Amino acid sequence: KILFLIIGISLCLSLVSHSASIDDGSWYPFYFSKKLDPNSLLNVGKLVLDPPAGKHGFVKVKDGHFYFEDGIRAKFWGVNICYQSCFPDHKTAEKIATLFSWLGFNAVRFHQPDLGYSPRGIFLNKETTNQLSPQQLEKLDYFIYQLKIRGIYTYLTLHSGRQFTDNDSVKELSKLPEFAKYVSLFDSHLIALQKIYAKQLLEHVNPYTKLSCSSDPAIAFVEITNENSLFSAWEIDFFVNMPDFYKKELIDLWYTWITQNRLKKTYDKPIMSNAQTNEQLDFIPFQKRFVYPESETNAFINFLLFLEGNYFTGMKSFLE
Repeated sequence: KILFLIIGISLCLSLVSHSASIDDGSWYPFYFSKKLDPNSLLNVGKLVLDPPAGKHGFVKVKDGHFYFEDGIRAKFWGVNICYQSCFPDHKTAEKIATLFSWLGFNAVRFHQPDLGYSPRGIFLNKETTNQLSPQQLEKLDYFIYQLKIRGIYTYLTLHSGRQFTDNDSVKELSKLPEFAKYVSLFDSHLIALQKIYAKQLLEHVNPYTKLSCSSDPAIAFVEITNENSLFSAWEIDFFVNMPDFYKKELIDLWYTWITQNRLKKTYDKPIMSNAQTNEQLDFIPFQKRFVYPESETNAFINFLLFLEGNYFTGMKSFLE
């Protein structure tokens, strides 16, 4: 690491020295002004933005590309806004939206607005994650409105940083991974909580746009869950050490899936033929997956694919 650091510093110094050596007097300093001139040649937004966002209808997917409803190709170049930055005051929201438009960005992803409670996050207080803060929601609404009138689309994330509480009635909460990842993909109660949050966020009417998030074409994207996969859980052998309540729940789902696929004869070889009841069943450790018969490992992979597909299909259907 020290060697790479020395090499990196040497390269930087070399570049600086080289730049200085070619300064023949025709160079001039560039200062990024706090006050952005809308008539500046550097105002890229004048060239690429088409305000207001949503004027061409909702974003659709066709032949592997994004299109607006009116048939125009849609392309996005955006930035990420995180945590409490999703909820700026009005004056700050106007400044940020102006800066983003000036730089030519046409999309903003709101990441982890569900991380915590007011004034840091979207929830009302630390008691539960089932109540949104009206004050935080108003700030988010105004920010989205300021982006929209400048031609900038919004990308909302749903389950990304939510820290469930005991009052959310989540089993073995203290033993779950951060943000209840992995189990949130198959536990029915956690999925129900995600749907409640999505309904509250997407169906409320923005007082500035006069539209709900679900009916506003300026809301171009809704991300269901962030960096969350059962295959990531399998890779770290989470299933082997997961809390008992969720392990039993997943084994029951695993056994049901096995039974159904035995009956349908999906596989040429019997799946887990030595497990006659779900009490006898366990998961295949990732590090030992090659020790098991190929048919059993493939069956477990297909089971995980089935669960993830079931989750996303269900959430997508609910959101639609």
